[in-house]
Amino acid sequence: MTPAANRVFGPFEGTPAEKFAEGANAIVLPKGVKTGAWSADEVSHDLGTVKSALIASHLDHRVLVSGDFAGFLALLAPDSRAESKKRLAEAKQALVVRVDAGATLAKDQPRLSGVTTVKATKDDDGRPILQITTNYVWAYPFQGQSIRPGERVVVVHDEIRWGFYQAEKVTRSSAGMWVNRSEDYKYNIDCGAANKGFIKPYTPMADPGPNPGTDLGDSAYDPTRSLDIRGGC
Repeated sequence: MTPAANRVFGPFEGTPAEKFAEGANAIVLPKGVKTGAWSADEVSHDLGTVKSALIASHLDHRVLVSGDFAGFLALLAPDSRAESKKRLAEAKQALVVRVDAGATLAKDQPRLSGVTTVKATKDDDGRPILQITTNYVWAYPFQGQSIRPGERVVVVHDEIRWGFYQAEKVTRSSAGMWVNRSEDYKYNIDCGAANKGFIKPYTPMADPGPNPGTDLGDSAYDPTRSLDIRGGC
């Protein structure tokens, strides 16, 4: 789209995120029903824990801006925390979202779209586990003028598999929520920030070369799109 003279776009104007819901209300949970050995009440409880984890890891400014993971880690099973802390220290982890110190989020809430699914399965050791999978596209608006749609929006599309064991079949320290797998891609992202584990919008002056993933276009906002992309950071 060719920008009109003096035309300034709102944060999400002209992008698919314009139709997304805002913030925590956009995290859609299925109804808790009996699944495998887990009762409907147990499934409902675990779904609520997962929603709390998504809010803590993707929307809470204590993580986004301050890098304080304590609230998120507290939601995990004690035996899961050490591994998760290690992953959080890695630059290219797909578990929480952190904003680069050189950028500032806009006042508008992030918008998101996606689904949450539940199934009873087994872990790599053959133990029964309730697997809750979240697949969401998160659109983060940043301060600054946009002369093109989405110019100041960073898109994060991630899929996270959360696992819950039957409490009576594991030690107390293993009861609760585990992160079994997480993967993502980011769109319209500054590679220098991304390589350090942060997000901020791509700008040609700061990040010479082509905008990573520009061939994705609006499909970057599609939660059904494959997370396997080329041309990223």
